[in-house]
Amino acid sequence: MRVKLAHRRNKEHLIHIHTGNPAHNYHNTKPSKNEEVLCSFFPPRKKWKTVLKRKRIKDGIPVSSSEKTLMSLNATLRFYRACEPDAPFLSKLDAFIKEIQNAVHGGDYQIGSPKIIPQLKEDKADPVKVNICRPIASFGLKDKIILSITNRYLTAIFDPLFIDSSYAFRSKRLIKGKMMCPTHHEPVVEVMEYRKHYGDGALYVAECDMKKFFDTVNHSVIKKVFNQFFNRKLIREQSVDDLANAKKILFDYLKVYTFNKMVLLLNNDQSHFKTFKIPNGEYGWVKNELLQSGYYKHLGNARIGIPQGGALSGLIANAVLNNVDRKIIKHQDGDLLYVRFCDDMLIIHPKREKCLSAFEAYMHGIKDRKLAIHIPVAAPYSSHAHFWKEKSKYCYKWGSDRAAGSPWIGFVGYEVHYQGHIRVRKSSLIKEMKKQYKVVGDLKLILKDPLCRSEKNTIYDLSPAG
Repeated sequence: MRVKLAHRRNKEHLIHIHTGNPAHNYHNTKPSKNEEVLCSFFPPRKKWKTVLKRKRIKDGIPVSSSEKTLMSLNATLRFYRACEPDAPFLSKLDAFIKEIQNAVHGGDYQIGSPKIIPQLKEDKADPVKVNICRPIASFGLKDKIILSITNRYLTAIFDPLFIDSSYAFRSKRLIKGKMMCPTHHEPVVEVMEYRKHYGDGALYVAECDMKKFFDTVNHSVIKKVFNQFFNRKLIREQSVDDLANAKKILFDYLKVYTFNKMVLLLNNDQSHFKTFKIPNGEYGWVKNELLQSGYYKHLGNARIGIPQGGALSGLIANAVLNNVDRKIIKHQDGDLLYVRFCDDMLIIHPKREKCLSAFEAYMHGIKDRKLAIHIPVAAPYSSHAHFWKEKSKYCYKWGSDRAAGSPWIGFVGYEVHYQGHIRVRKSSLIKEMKKQYKVVGDLKLILKDPLCRSEKNTIYDLSPAG
């Protein structure tokens, strides 16, 4: 957390030194309570130790800036513990660490309710139309650390219960000879290798996209799943006290948050959204879909939704969907490919009926978990645009026959061609380009600012001499 804060402040500092405009002076911005507490546990950034040059290279590759900053922080703490053990920040840090340890192992710590922060789904707020937002849950510093520790512990012991084809929020495993946590790149590589194995032969693909997964997952379903997990023989071999404490924190995590009783109420309070400069803000909801699916007679008494951005939510997603994964694996005949990354999935098979059978098993599992989905649409698709517009699709042909399907399939920000080509999905590329345009645009505005400290000869033309 301190490393992330250091990087953010460094960016703000680089802007500040180029302009005298008070709007860009980060010293005028009051830090959050979490930031103030966090900074009190460490010396000022200017007193951090420099990382030795030989340690900035790992396996012949320069380490990332985040890793280098973490190394600097660790070196600083080692220095102070050895040379200035009476530094005031060290006693604060040690006392806080003790608090965390007591909270994790004491069995009586209560997680506090998170602050809800609206995050726009679109790039900019519309001054007239309704602006749909995602509810991002922000916990206090102490809660964040305790939840992170609990998540690390539970992920490590529950990870063996999950199938390999589930890639999100997993523990480290051996991937191509290297111990690492899977990323969204690995399932795409698996899809490409699968496609290569079948050459230009016919393959059928099914996709299903859930609606508001984190906002609709049912607490009773979650508790039932985890109670079953905690009773597994493999899990009971762990420390009884550690399991009991982790289970309490996990269930407290559910206790302090529901979407339908906590977040939805904020739709009636526009001052909540205006605090974050969002006019006509609204948290989207799928009430009709949940009722029409027959999951609930009414939603008043149900406890639904888990914190987006919370440390334990990824683990909960894998646990809830694990039973669905198992239903698909029962259809494994050596030709089936199933990959899932959180609530995004693909089913591929050379035989349409086999693909359809596995997809129906998936749909049945989703219904059993009381989750909402985008209704799957079958081929033919009227146009290329129509194909990409649909978020869930019945078994379509992945190949040259556009009438029966598409030559491309999309998954976790990538698109893969049936002949093996790969490209970044257009929407993902545009999103990244907008980020870069914003960075460049902000810098250009600063350089044009009358209060800009940089002189014209500060910037040089680096283009080759004509």
